[in-house]
Amino acid sequence: MTNLHGPKKLAALIATGAMFAAVPFAAQADSLRYSYWQLGYVGVDVDGLSDQVDGWAVGLSYEVTDRVFIDAGYTDVGATEAGIDIDEQDLSLGVGYAYPISPNNDLIGRIGYVRAEGEVEGFGSGSDDGYALGVGWRTRPLDAIEFEAAVNYVDLSDAGDTTSFGLGAFWYFTPQVALAVSGAYNDDATSYLIGVRGTWGRTGSRD
Repeated sequence: MTNLHGPKKLAALIATGAMFAAVPFAAQADSLRYSYWQLGYVGVDVDGLSDQVDGWAVGLSYEVTDRVFIDAGYTDVGATEAGIDIDEQDLSLGVGYAYPISPNNDLIGRIGYVRAEGEVEGFGSGSDDGYALGVGWRTRPLDAIEFEAAVNYVDLSDAGDTTSFGLGAFWYFTPQVALAVSGAYNDDATSYLIGVRGTWGRTGSRD
């Protein structure tokens, strides 16, 4: 593994920004019944870079029991800074637990594995991995509307640790498909995602 120095430190910044915007919490608890897939465009504003880093992200979640879920996410982003191409790929794998506090509100905890791989033109490539911890709140006030909020802590072996804060909103224009908009912020980067989420096992009503 090549350590990330100078511009290659983007591996840490992008991993903690783009990835967690792309992998929001998901669970089955009372009326919040679904597994999902998600695909979207990701943009990241990184401190110290004049150009935005952007690309795409995919996420998947699967209900194991009424309260336990597993999820995975992958992002592929890049930018050109001062004529130098920067590419980054991030992977996350996790397991979570949803605690229902009412039929339409869950408290959620998550633990996961994080890996970031980056390449900077002319400087070589490198990778880093570590773990992530998250807590969040999930609510569905209306049949077609859901909201999420989360705090995520990521500790990478070489790049160190960071804490990010995320928000997400989802509008179900059909019972199974939603427009997804989410964002995350930490000390080094601000990211957002615009995409679609498809669900199965969703009743479309608040029983």
